[in-house]
Amino acid sequence: MSMTSDELTTLIKGAVEDGMAELAAKTAAAGPTAEDPLVQERIAKEVDAKIAAAMAEHQEKYALDLERKMAEMAMVQPGAAKHVVDEVLTDKSFAFVSKPIGKCNELELEAQKMHDMLYMIGVLAAEPVPTAKAYLRSQGVGEEGIAKALDSYTSGSGSEWVESVFSSQFVERIALGGKLAPLFPRFTMAAKTVYVPAARGLMNAYLTTGSENAATTEDTSLDSAQVTFTAEDVNIYRAFSDNLDQDSVISVGGLIQAQMANSMAEWLDRIIDNGDITSTHHDADIASGDPRKAWNGLREKALTTTTANASLATFNFDNMLSIPAAMDGYNDDPAKLTWIVPTKTYWAKLFTLKDSANNSVWLPANGVSGADPIVSGQVGWLAGIPVVASGVLRTDLNASGVYDASTTTKAALYCVYRDAWWLGDRKQVTIESARDVKTRSTDVVLTWRGDFQHVFTSTDLTTAMGYNY
Repeated sequence: MSMTSDELTTLIKGAVEDGMAELAAKTAAAGPTAEDPLVQERIAKEVDAKIAAAMAEHQEKYALDLERKMAEMAMVQPGAAKHVVDEVLTDKSFAFVSKPIGKCNELELEAQKMHDMLYMIGVLAAEPVPTAKAYLRSQGVGEEGIAKALDSYTSGSGSEWVESVFSSQFVERIALGGKLAPLFPRFTMAAKTVYVPAARGLMNAYLTTGSENAATTEDTSLDSAQVTFTAEDVNIYRAFSDNLDQDSVISVGGLIQAQMANSMAEWLDRIIDNGDITSTHHDADIASGDPRKAWNGLREKALTTTTANASLATFNFDNMLSIPAAMDGYNDDPAKLTWIVPTKTYWAKLFTLKDSANNSVWLPANGVSGADPIVSGQVGWLAGIPVVASGVLRTDLNASGVYDASTTTKAALYCVYRDAWWLGDRKQVTIESARDVKTRSTDVVLTWRGDFQHVFTSTDLTTAMGYNY
């Protein structure tokens, strides 16, 4: 973002060479009067003015470029994340997902990184302005750029000197950081509350049979049901023993960002899996105020619509296949489904999976490389359905698939029709801090706003569970 020393040297050299050429030309044109001190003074002033004008022109251009870049750093784009499963799934139909920030050029990405770091400095540093100066210098931003940045961000006493939201690059880090959230269609909520019509898979089609202006008699009635997305605040909290000093913020600010982003991503996955908005959560250890009461998640849907669920007390391939086989209307294309399994199940059961006749699903590798998971170390697909392993799925449930604080030895897995769930995102990831002078500590809270909803009707068999194993 800054002018390098070589660029500055080249600029000055060019301006001086132009000035010397101008001086020689004017001296030659002056002829015999060139030795006159007044003539020399006038020529020197004209040359100085030309050099100054050249420098000012470049300085203005540089200042405008810097101001534009600083504005870009503060801008949160409404783009949504690329789906992680795009690498293995054939379904590319998420047309409403905006262009990901990852396709921006390197300058835009670097500008956003700097903005996020300035944001963290504003929250964590004991003296944010000098710390910001030190950070900008470390990034090669010259004094002019530092002044321009602080002029843009300083307000009042200096406590609100940086933009109040993270960049879209940081938001994308949260979106891609989990295992479950990237599986589902994601859209930007234009308001705190957004209404979308409930659906049942494909829309109805009809054939116009009469003349052009004749009334259509086919059944084209609209589904009057709707799904309400209401942005919920999910917060990540961390306390620091004291405001970090200048060197500490610059050194660990990026690491703290990564830790908070990873924590938020994991918690979003936990809510997607375990969410339940009823007054008494289906898990006995979820109290009021727990973020897992923000919305109804996958397990709550499977516990409510149970037709396609299956007991996996005998864990084999046949019993697993009975789950998607019963998902009437949502099992036509296996690539639109996803197996979501606990990490423990992935390692302990899928690699050694057998059918009801005790035949191994995966043939012995015999030293032959290829798709065999024993060789590749990955079970990417099972019966044409992609497999995603996640550590947030609980393995301390009872035989019915809930936590009761008594029987805590069972697990559950899911088969999910992904298009039936949407993740609404307000794209306003913010961070706030408050200092407690009594304990000499600073509380820092990261907030994500959004909602996760099942957009098909409640009776649709879009989400099924294998339990009791």
